[in-house]
Amino acid sequence: MEWLRARIWDDGVMATVPVAGAVGPREAFLAGRIAMAEEGSWALKDILAGAAFRVGVAPFPAGPARRVTLATTDGFGIYAGTRHPTEAWELMQFLVSPDYGRAMARASFLQPARASLVDEWIGFVRAEYPAQARDVDIAAFADGHLKGYSVIAEIFANMEDAKVIAYEAWDRILTLGRAPVDLMQDAARRIQDVQDQKQ
Repeated sequence: MEWLRARIWDDGVMATVPVAGAVGPREAFLAGRIAMAEEGSWALKDILAGAAFRVGVAPFPAGPARRVTLATTDGFGIYAGTRHPTEAWELMQFLVSPDYGRAMARASFLQPARASLVDEWIGFVRAEYPAQARDVDIAAFADGHLKGYSVIAEIFANMEDAKVIAYEAWDRILTLGRAPVDLMQDAARRIQDVQDQKQ
């Protein structure tokens, strides 16, 4: 986090909210307000369709401690009290099948959870946007998944209070540049306290 804070507030090489404007990073990138944006593969179709310039992709750099990236926590489950367990199981088997993974990769460029489908997904992207995707390292999106440095977001029993505490610290440290990264340690203690109170 200190590395990120320093890039934003010491070096000025990462855009601040005032520079990007009141839009998200993808919109600011497509508008040419910022030179780089941190996005996942879920944004790839929008970016390739909307960019009026050549786009490049790279995996996250390794920080002082390690290389890490976020993997979403999407998943499927069956309600234990369902009145249709056979049908639910049949649907579940389809949702985790290679056929469904291919369909989502083809329709929305959603990166498949199955590593065995990554090359096919890249092929779908290149087929639909041959000029925009030429020489673009699309496989970089799957780097964390294939090399084992993807992590999932932490989910708490009292997520509502945890978000308020974490976002407040995040904003003070990174968005506003008005606090040292040590503030996040205090935020972590406060998040744990509200979890303990919930029990």
